[in-house]
Amino acid sequence: NIILLSSNNTKNQQSIAEIQQHINCMLSDASDYLPLDTQKIYIGGFSGMARAVYQIGSSSKMYKGIVTIGAGYPNPLPWRDSLFSVIQMAGFKDMNFAEAYESNLIQKNVSWLYMPYFFDGEHAWPADTIMEFAFLNFFGKNFPNEVTNYVKRQYKNSLTIPLRDSWKKVLIYQSLKSLCQNQKYYGSPFNEMSSFINKFESKNALKQFQNLLKNEQKEKEELANNFISKDSAWWTKTIKFYNGIKEKKNLSPVDYKDLRILNYISLLAYSYCKSTLQQNRMDLSRKFLYIYQQADPYNGDMLYFWSVYFAKLNQSSRALDSLSKAIKLGFSDKSMAQSENSFVYVRDSLRFNDLINRIK
Repeated sequence: NIILLSSNNTKNQQSIAEIQQHINCMLSDASDYLPLDTQKIYIGGFSGMARAVYQIGSSSKMYKGIVTIGAGYPNPLPWRDSLFSVIQMAGFKDMNFAEAYESNLIQKNVSWLYMPYFFDGEHAWPADTIMEFAFLNFFGKNFPNEVTNYVKRQYKNSLTIPLRDSWKKVLIYQSLKSLCQNQKYYGSPFNEMSSFINKFESKNALKQFQNLLKNEQKEKEELANNFISKDSAWWTKTIKFYNGIKEKKNLSPVDYKDLRILNYISLLAYSYCKSTLQQNRMDLSRKFLYIYQQADPYNGDMLYFWSVYFAKLNQSSRALDSLSKAIKLGFSDKSMAQSENSFVYVRDSLRFNDLINRIK
């Protein structure tokens, strides 16, 4: 009896008011066909939309709780009530993990129903087995056996985590304990998880991990400054180092940090490519595109920017080839491609329109 609603009309660049308007439209459309329980409406978002969800969900009494994935929020949310649920998720390799973890330390005083869940993943929507954590927190009182089975299953999976990754096990156990406390389940393995969290070795591992996160922010700031000042050769060497971490089978906390840095480089490259292409600074655009390509070679947005780059140089064939590859790799912003001024010389071609029609 759960209804999931989603919209393709919400964008990161939109105002809170615009996003709320799209949400209202979804709820209105759904209510025309389905009976909605307006006392049990939850809102969720990923990455930039997660930041919007923090504001929308906490400022409106319409929502019973929120789910935010892949982003944090720097300010304490206003107190709602003891039943308002805040579920925050982020992968250990997510470029925004440090931001989400810092937000965890800030937001946990909002409500005793605040629950973080950190998992072994990247900056992406979590698997269903991870999202189950949110649903059980919201509706677990109606499915006590499901809560028990989920906790036991996740605990069993955690037993394969090696001793060197005690920090990871602590974070997972803290999340599972919050679910247990919310659903008032104190059977096995509740005590086992509590004992592990309270070990001296576990506390020390977590402290070292937290110190690493503080240094990570400094490294990000330095890389951001280097985007302009360092040449392509320096970036090739730097990205080669970070890419080498991907080949490792057993990742240390430092390795996880380096993978987050690599994903951060990809994000920076996206921003710089978009900005310099809009300004027609072609030399810088080419430099940033090569950085982007090395950091994230299978990224659809990167290939879309190459398409724009070639279109600006009146290289129509290469522009359309890049656009085709971008779509195959998941580029999905049809309105962006349709409104891009640099495509003016190919917009009427059959191939361009065929490619646009392939975007879903």
